[in-house]
Amino acid sequence: MPLSRAGTWINDTLIPSVQGLVEIIFTGETDKPLFGLDPDSPLTGFLEGLRDAIVRVGDALLSATSWGIEHKGMLSTLAISVGTAATAFSASTRATRDDGGRSRSWQHPEMGDQPQGHGGP
Repeated sequence: MPLSRAGTWINDTLIPSVQGLVEIIFTGETDKPLFGLDPDSPLTGFLEGLRDAIVRVGDALLSATSWGIEHKGMLSTLAISVGTAATAFSASTRATRDDGGRSRSWQHPEMGDQPQGHGGP
């Protein structure tokens, strides 16, 4: 019966392999079989490396979060300063762009009212 062989494979190979995969990812243990592979196989090594990378990223995120909580006063002041500077820059850029070239910061004394540097007649 093929169905009984499938059930046997599920019970003898698939379930222990999934349990082994869970063990590698969550505890780092490589004692359980992983689809019949040797614990020293490259796939097992890859999964251990993946687990270590995930742990390092998690640790870095926790460290950054705790640093942010400890320095929230400084970060909020910095955010307000950057926001104010960005708003002022945006407003000044918009004002100089919207005036159609009418405002001049200076005029050459010999040229009178001639606009400088704008390609005017």
